[in-house]
Amino acid sequence: MLLASFNSFKNRLSGLPVMAWGLAGAMFVNRLGVMVKLFMALYLRESLGFSIDTIGWLLACSGAGLLLGSYAIGVLSDHFSTGKLAVRVMLASGVALLCLTLIHSVWLLALVLFLGGVFDGGARPLYQRLVMENCAVEERPRAQALNRVAVNLAVAIAGVLGGVLAHWDYRLVFVASAMMSFSAAAWLLWALRHWGSLPLPSVGGAEAAQDTAQQSPYADGPFMAFLLAGMMLGLAYETVNSMLGNYLLDFYHMGAGALGW
Repeated sequence: MLLASFNSFKNRLSGLPVMAWGLAGAMFVNRLGVMVKLFMALYLRESLGFSIDTIGWLLACSGAGLLLGSYAIGVLSDHFSTGKLAVRVMLASGVALLCLTLIHSVWLLALVLFLGGVFDGGARPLYQRLVMENCAVEERPRAQALNRVAVNLAVAIAGVLGGVLAHWDYRLVFVASAMMSFSAAAWLLWALRHWGSLPLPSVGGAEAAQDTAQQSPYADGPFMAFLLAGMMLGLAYETVNSMLGNYLLDFYHMGAGALGW
């Protein structure tokens, strides 16, 4: 049954443009850097000695950056090349991660966390747009599914890898995540140069896509309700996720390795 499921999965994805696989590869490498989010609160507490209240405010700065970056850099993609923006955003994200290893001041940390959030948040709509620019309408759901598989696989690996690195030094987590951002930027740049200009397959649905593009998302009631539900789930998930390490430490005396697993 497992083999049959794998073959079915492979057959569904076999017809995707090569650039869709290139984007999934870039997303996989980039999301390996998500280990920083898992261990940030523990690092701020155990290495820098901040209180839980201060850690909460610092993580809020990162969240504010995510919010701003998702919208602002998404708007910028209307005026600049999406691929070039994505590469530069990932490079900037890597630089911000390296800066975090050198900073101890609360105010400087807040600034760098905010900027890192801007770059991390901005990468997400750029990836979505790159999928739309390089896949025909009928292929986009499968390309997005491939993207999510890559992301979830990366997150699973990142937890274990981050736990091993944090056991030695939390700063290794930041350095490794920065290297992932730089590697993802290099891979995406290569993929765009070699595969980004390939013509899309001639499939139907162009007229429907044009009609959809002319609709305002704010006038779509079910879609806005879906976003609201997603926001509520995100509030619950991110709150638990950001403080899980400290919870495990306080109540179960488990360290970074246990959090990684």
